[in-house]
Amino acid sequence: LKQRSAMLFAPDGTLWFKGTNGREDMEERPRLARRDEDGWTLVRTPPWPPERTRDKRSPRIGAWGVTADGTLYVQRHSGDIQRFDGDRWENLERPGSRVDRLYVSPDGTVWVDRQQSGLLMRLDEEGWITHEIAPRNQLHGLAHAEVASDGAYWFTPLGNPMVNGACDGIMRTDGDSTSHYLPGLCVLSLAPGPEGTVWVQGLEWTGDYQTPEGIGPLELFAIDPTG
Repeated sequence: LKQRSAMLFAPDGTLWFKGTNGREDMEERPRLARRDEDGWTLVRTPPWPPERTRDKRSPRIGAWGVTADGTLYVQRHSGDIQRFDGDRWENLERPGSRVDRLYVSPDGTVWVDRQQSGLLMRLDEEGWITHEIAPRNQLHGLAHAEVASDGAYWFTPLGNPMVNGACDGIMRTDGDSTSHYLPGLCVLSLAPGPEGTVWVQGLEWTGDYQTPEGIGPLELFAIDPTG
């Protein structure tokens, strides 16, 4: 495994790496490896979906994630989602022509964000369920999204440029209901905790780069969605 481009710890404590074989152009191949108490294991990379098997270039792995039971999900060629259960790969129904983000929760919840269409989709036993949510903030440094330990999707909504610039706090959706926290604040980072609490760094800002003195003090918030 060469040119390691990403790594993550799965909920079961195993360490995963995603990279390539170190070659270029048509010789480049994606590589996945997992490390547990027995050492390193090279994971067989997913094949092209059936309708793309004639493509000569090896498909790349985009977003990816691992559930608590070790199931691996990967995003391929912008819209293909594939799942690996430890023995074989499965091509899932395409959730649309394009996927901007893939998120995998430790509890097994899988979300895909199709920002361009304004849709958020959640995978269940029968396929993808579509949810319409508020427009997401897509500005560099202010666009954030995470999935918490309970499977809920947290994201920064787009603010009103005439009122609060590009910032309007943070929102949470579980597919059934949506909650809005810290309205009007600019969120600079967020980190879901293992027990469901989500930690957020935020401050007040009008969004006007010409008046940096209008930036408020940085504050740290702990949001408990159950309380």
